[in-house]
Amino acid sequence: MREFVGTVAQKRPDTALLARAYLHLRRGQSDRPVEPRSPIDGAWLSRGVSLGWLLRPRLHSASYTSRQLISLMPPSLVKTIEDSPIQSHSKHNHPLPKPQPTVGSRLRVAITPSSRRFPTSSTRSITRTQEPAALPPPEVQRTRPKISKDLAYHTRKPNTQLHPEQTLRPPRATSDISRTMAPHAEVDSGSAHGDGPSPNGNGAAATAATTTNQQHRELFTVNSPNVAYTDAEILSKYTYRTTKVSKDAAGKYVATPTETVYEFKTDRKVPRVGMMLVGWGGNNGTTVTAGILANRRGLEWDTREGPRAANYYGSVIMGSTVKLGTDAETARDVNIPFHDLVPMVHPNDLAIGGWDISGMSLAAAMDRAQVLEPTLKAQVRKEMAEMVPLPSIYYPDFIAANQEDRADNLIPGSKACTAHVEQIRKDIRDFKEANGLDKVIVQWTANTERYADIIPGVNDTADNLLRAIDAGHEEVSPSTVFSVACTLEGVPFINGSPQNTFVPGAIELAERHGSFIGGDDFKSGQTKMKSALVDFLINAGIKLTSIASYNHLGNNDGKNLSSQKQFRSKEISKSNVVDDMVEANSVLYKEGEHPDHTVVIKYMPAVGDNKRALDEYYAEIFMGGHQTISLFNVCEDSLLASPLIIDLVLVAEMMTRIQWKATSTDGVATKDFKGFHSVLSILSYMLKAPLTPPGAPVVNALSKQRAALTNIFRACVGLEPESEMTLEHKLF
Repeated sequence: MREFVGTVAQKRPDTALLARAYLHLRRGQSDRPVEPRSPIDGAWLSRGVSLGWLLRPRLHSASYTSRQLISLMPPSLVKTIEDSPIQSHSKHNHPLPKPQPTVGSRLRVAITPSSRRFPTSSTRSITRTQEPAALPPPEVQRTRPKISKDLAYHTRKPNTQLHPEQTLRPPRATSDISRTMAPHAEVDSGSAHGDGPSPNGNGAAATAATTTNQQHRELFTVNSPNVAYTDAEILSKYTYRTTKVSKDAAGKYVATPTETVYEFKTDRKVPRVGMMLVGWGGNNGTTVTAGILANRRGLEWDTREGPRAANYYGSVIMGSTVKLGTDAETARDVNIPFHDLVPMVHPNDLAIGGWDISGMSLAAAMDRAQVLEPTLKAQVRKEMAEMVPLPSIYYPDFIAANQEDRADNLIPGSKACTAHVEQIRKDIRDFKEANGLDKVIVQWTANTERYADIIPGVNDTADNLLRAIDAGHEEVSPSTVFSVACTLEGVPFINGSPQNTFVPGAIELAERHGSFIGGDDFKSGQTKMKSALVDFLINAGIKLTSIASYNHLGNNDGKNLSSQKQFRSKEISKSNVVDDMVEANSVLYKEGEHPDHTVVIKYMPAVGDNKRALDEYYAEIFMGGHQTISLFNVCEDSLLASPLIIDLVLVAEMMTRIQWKATSTDGVATKDFKGFHSVLSILSYMLKAPLTPPGAPVVNALSKQRAALTNIFRACVGLEPESEMTLEHKLF
């Protein structure tokens, strides 16, 4: 038993405690095998007593790392495990699970069309099969980065008070970081995995790497003739069913079901990815950077309310689950982490860099932001002190005058020019080369700009916009210059602020180059609540007649929005969020009728980043009655926005690896595979004012936005759209 624990500890340090827990629980238990309750149980505890009986109420169908399993155990048991020596007991002499040369066995979840009740149903049933582990083929063996001294140290809350820079105990291992990878992923080798960015994200050499035989976790496969797996790709065939509606001569609607067969090709190789933020030294930039560093190192810190640990709560990709199908035996839902639906990049692996008009190091900017706990800041300060933003462009007319005192880190020039475009492109190339990256995603998280006027001959077409930049036209905003630079460089660009960055010329330029753009304005607090609540009220047949939204906040965003021109940009993005839901219900609203809607934002320095959002919803109900809903929402602004920044990067990168072609029922075919439209409307769940392709409808209802995101990724792996009919529970 001691030998087994030692072997496990050597192979995967984070599993050693689980192994000891298993051995401890075995004492006094029967020899009868227990069905695994999780992939970890199946991998390491396939024989003997499983931890499933202890954790069953918490496990459900999700998979957990061994560390998470231990965290679910009662503290008294954990202490007993840590304090108890492992001894052999002859009465429990059934063979121990033998560690394999790589990472142990894999639990494969096969998804098959369910025929137990409905042979023609698109319901998927889940069966579990145990497969022996095998070495990955040479082309997919993973090169893991070397762990720095700090990252190897255990970071549990100490029993005694230590200086933040002190370590808690010697490192357990220096060759591997164990973390959960996405399924279907062929993992490239290189330094962008595991250790993430080098301390100076804007140019230091990438962290040195060391080679290990680490294979990704394959959480499920789809057992269907419509799906094929190769070493490089997932190929799926998907029948998209919709209904076209017309009117006959009598004015009667005629609904005609139609089908289009799409083929999707998804690249399984997870690339090395960098995230560059415009406004890196702001509240959002410093918060998301510190958060990724804390998650990468598994940090814990004390607060006045008790200890806290790093997490990705608030991220739909990292913090939520999706339904995979129904269990073949119990017919209960099987849910998996959203991140495991397709082979996505892990945020811990992102290299981070960016630009800012303020030259403060990120450590100093983090202090200025006043968002994070001092005990957390102390643990990431050393790394963030070495991160300094690149100089950025500053056109004073586009942001509030009260931002001028921050502008000390500038690329020369006060209006748009080709030199600015080329400098930004060079910065992206340098960052990519210095960190050994395959791809870079750029995101605007800087100040809200005023709206740019749409002027014929200036920004209405791609060619006119390029000429306007070259001529130094004063109606070209900094964010539009960044958009143009990224488009010309072939890098996705996402606008997280409410201004009209994507003027018609910028959209046309992206379409011409096949480069991705997305926007506008992070949807993190009040507006996310509004898009969910209004969707609920109108779909419940309640006629919403007015919405009054009031905000006050004290961070730099609030300071910038105290200027009327910049506030107008925000007012527009927050006001249009209910339009599509109102237009969809002609029973409640006549043509042209719309609820009254007012938005107020005030700057209140004392409240800092803790924005106060007060909303009143006034509605008409049955027989002339009224309902009033009042909400008071304290939104920690940057802590809500930071996970959205991560989600936007992960989804945008994933979309660069998905291609499609189609054959419709009338025989019209797409000859070659191609990418999605340049305007990534799939990002709308994270954005207040979703940008859509020209002529496409805008969808603001939160539930529809999430369904689109989920079902597109399901189609890419050969799964049907999620249906809530659950006929298997209604028809017997």
